Amino acid sequence: MPAPSKTPHPSNDGGTSVKQDEPTIEITRQQIEDFKQADVRSDRRLALLVFLATLGGNLLALIASLADASGLIAPIVNLVSPMPSVTLVGSATILGNELRLGQDWVAAFQERNLETWDLPIAGEIERKIRFTVNPVGTVQGVELATEGAVNLLAASEPLSDEKISGLSASGVNIVCAAPIGYDVIVFVTDITNRLERPITLQELIAILNGKVQSWSEVGSKAEPIRIFAREGSGTTELMLEKFLGHHAMPSHMIGCASQADCLNLTLSTRGSLYWVSLSWLRLQPDNYLVPVLIENDKGLVTDPLSPQFDPWNYPAELIRPLYMYVLQHSRTDPRAVEVSKEFLNYVRGVQGQQILETHFFTTHFQPPPGVEFQLPPGFGYSPSGLPVVCR
Repeated sequence: MPAPSKTPHPSNDGGTSVKQDEPTIEITRQQIEDFKQADVRSDRRLALLVFLATLGGNLLALIASLADASGLIAPIVNLVSPMPSVTLVGSATILGNELRLGQDWVAAFQERNLETWDLPIAGEIERKIRFTVNPVGTVQGVELATEGAVNLLAASEPLSDEKISGLSASGVNIVCAAPIGYDVIVFVTDITNRLERPITLQELIAILNGKVQSWSEVGSKAEPIRIFAREGSGTTELMLEKFLGHHAMPSHMIGCASQADCLNLTLSTRGSLYWVSLSWLRLQPDNYLVPVLIENDKGLVTDPLSPQFDPWNYPAELIRPLYMYVLQHSRTDPRAVEVSKEFLNYVRGVQGQQILETHFFTTHFQPPPGVEFQLPPGFGYSPSGLPVVCR
């Protein structure tokens, strides 16, 4: 074997020295191929690791998304298998948003009839009967009912023969009809008008028909009487029919749009007079309210705003039954009819009547003397004495 070559290197003293070369490393073709295959396997392992990491992240994200989407499952279930939908329309006295009697009934009824489904991922979801509450007033409520768009009609006056015929002509049948309680009508005046005595029912009628036009004629100061009346209201129609014998508003009365509007006008107008439901009036500030005290037919007087108010000592002419009707049209979902029947029975039951009383109405269990209710033919008390609510 030849001796390794020596390469001269400069020395520190300017001469030359000889250094042994490093051994030469030789790599064969097979070794190069082995290295390449190892690199490929390494790349594959790295790619697999990246894929697994990505997959794990995506699974976690999917699980998180499903958890977030669980709140959307209930609407989807309700879309695929909807609960019955009920439309409750009518008297603002009963259903008014400020009063919240209708909303309280609906909430309690929904809770009573709540369905609970146990679904994968989403867990338990609650399903409630759907309600739409629309306090458009009795008059407009009947108009909507003739279009077949109402399941439950709440009314502060009985349905006249004319209205019943109109519903029938539109293909709407009255399935159930019943009184659900009693409302007290209160007359109020502006806070500067202090009457020296209660007025009689005859004096009230003379004021409403325009024969008495000054407060001096009924025990107050000389001030013209200015009467406000809410237009398009079942309460207004009832009072005009009861005391004047017709629905047309006399020229000496001043129309106003809403209960709040009418009360504001009453408080800001000297010599004013306005009638309104006790339940709504009790929501207003006491110091702004001056009720006109009215004797009943026995000469008894009771302040409707007093905690000791007794409707039995109040004029029967100023107490009205409140009604609820279940309606059915050819397009009506049969399930909505059945739910509407259940709702009416709930409202007339103990729990529903307790809610009614919290809003300052009188229950139908205790009809004040002299107050009669009027129902369509076939409803009311049967010869046996049992009430016929649905047929």
